[in-house]
Amino acid sequence: FSDATIYARQASALAAHGWGALRQGVQDYTLLYPLLISPAFALGSRAEAHHAALAINSVVSTSALFPVYWISRRVLPAGVSLALTAAIALLPALFVYALALSAENLFLPLFWWGTFALLRLAERDRASDALAAGLALGLLPAVKLTGFAILAAAAATALGMAALHRVEGRRIAAFLTALVLPQVAWVLLRVLLAAPERGLFGFGPGVGEQLVGRITSPERESWSVFLSYSLNEASYFLAGAYVAWLAFSLYLVSQYRTWRSRSTEGFVLLWTFLCAAALFAVTVFLLYPIAQSLTDPEQRARSIYGRFIEVLFPAFFILGTRGMIDFAWKERGPRAPGRELFLVLATVVFTAVSFYPLTRYAVARAFMPESVEWLGVRVPLGLGVLGLLLAAALGALAVLRTGRRGRTGFAVALAGVLAVHALVFGVTTAAVVRGAQVRDRTLFRIGHHLARVAGPRTAVVWDAELGFSDQFFAYRFWSDTRWEVVSSDRLAQSRSEYVVTRRRLAHPVEMREANGVTLYRIISGE
Repeated sequence: FSDATIYARQASALAAHGWGALRQGVQDYTLLYPLLISPAFALGSRAEAHHAALAINSVVSTSALFPVYWISRRVLPAGVSLALTAAIALLPALFVYALALSAENLFLPLFWWGTFALLRLAERDRASDALAAGLALGLLPAVKLTGFAILAAAAATALGMAALHRVEGRRIAAFLTALVLPQVAWVLLRVLLAAPERGLFGFGPGVGEQLVGRITSPERESWSVFLSYSLNEASYFLAGAYVAWLAFSLYLVSQYRTWRSRSTEGFVLLWTFLCAAALFAVTVFLLYPIAQSLTDPEQRARSIYGRFIEVLFPAFFILGTRGMIDFAWKERGPRAPGRELFLVLATVVFTAVSFYPLTRYAVARAFMPESVEWLGVRVPLGLGVLGLLLAAALGALAVLRTGRRGRTGFAVALAGVLAVHALVFGVTTAAVVRGAQVRDRTLFRIGHHLARVAGPRTAVVWDAELGFSDQFFAYRFWSDTRWEVVSSDRLAQSRSEYVVTRRRLAHPVEMREANGVTLYRIISGE
């Protein structure tokens, strides 16, 4: 993966030069994960460092199972919780990433440890839990930039706790303070180390820098680029509404046996649904202009929508299972409070999970129409359709099981949830298809065939020094296309992928023949 090469370069530089490496241009991505694996790169060979880093991955990523189990035990029997945790351990989001240098290995466990601490805060109302939850969730943006959305979710959850008078105000203040402290420290670090090229938060050229660039050098920066980066930063924060919805629902799960007021239930359902639907819909609308100005719109669409689904898969399992058990057990006596809420959440689970493979199918059709494989598309497509059918069945069951007064409200809520996800699917697909035609150029992505779009035939130049070996990397064109010697006026680097256009090479290169294909390597290190 191209990400792995960047993380390896960062970790290696941190191991060799410490924090001084920040001045040497390695801050392409956030640094907490490279800092975690940097001790591995203090070893001898790169092969040893690679295997040591994978061992660190395994230990850290597996630790997420502990908070997941403890959270599920609050709403599920011990046997069911154990079986559920074993199933979650087999999720691709937990074990596939451990096989590569990827920040998800730290992002997922940090998120779930922070969520567990948040639940403990709701139960015990202790300052230690508030600080632990705030620091764990506050460090997420230093692992992946999408962690900024988690900050919005955590703040919304804390305000919800305060509104329901479940936690003292001073505990909420301590939690919010711990949440903000890592962000302040990160900004100060970047200012002191003079790392302006990625912006204060690392998003790319920051809004202020874009404005300065536009004013001082109009020919260098365009308003479209400025708007792109501005919307990009905003989308990370607004996408947190989806996470806020499920994070706050997890808090409610921890209080399941203490609910007594139906008015409280109604407030919670209304608040969480409106928060998720309204703000996440705004995020979706932001995706379309962003995708038009990026070299890799598929990556952006997948990051904004798919990454949150991966992180929250355990929540889907826990909430969905709780909802199923509620209806299977049919407890005697007064009806268990929150039953309809759990059923609505189970419906959302299957809806969200189903739309993700459907979106991936649309991406494959847009980018790789001639290389769509049966297992790569039809199976996810079938799972997506199955998920939608289950969601429809659960939605109908929710309407039937509620009283007459609640049927209309729940029907509207379920229809709204389906509409929001349908909007996500439609706009994301439109963004991907539109993005593939932008600026008459060929798009590249690691692991995929070259997209057949309008534009000159191009080749990829790969800087081999970013990898673990001296191997040269390149891609094949479609089988009916010959490799053409082309070059670039500007090596546009996006996630370590170099797009090469029809110009003479500005830097010396080394050429090598391999299987009838000419490979190029940049010698100058530019």
